[in-house]
Amino acid sequence: MGVASFILALASGTLFLVLLAFAAYLTHRVETTPGPPDYDAGVGMGVAGITVLSLLSEVVALVLGVAGALQRWRKRMFAFLGMACSVLVLAIAYVQDLVF
Repeated sequence: MGVASFILALASGTLFLVLLAFAAYLTHRVETTPGPPDYDAGVGMGVAGITVLSLLSEVVALVLGVAGALQRWRKRMFAFLGMACSVLVLAIAYVQDLVF
């Protein structure tokens, strides 16, 4: 469970950070383009949907990390790393939500 938590936390965290950068780029492009705004509603909804799924995957990774950390007869390093990565990405998402 610990390895699954670590891999899921890294993969969904990377996806979240890439989507965050892409959303910032789209916002910057809409604000700096002269003339009427070019609304890419489909792209924006896709980014929002994948971001929500990425954050749900982070919660699943956190639960798997906790479950892996509670197994006393196994090595728990990857469980703790998965929990740390998951909490870090969820904290970034929370701060990003407060800022924007």
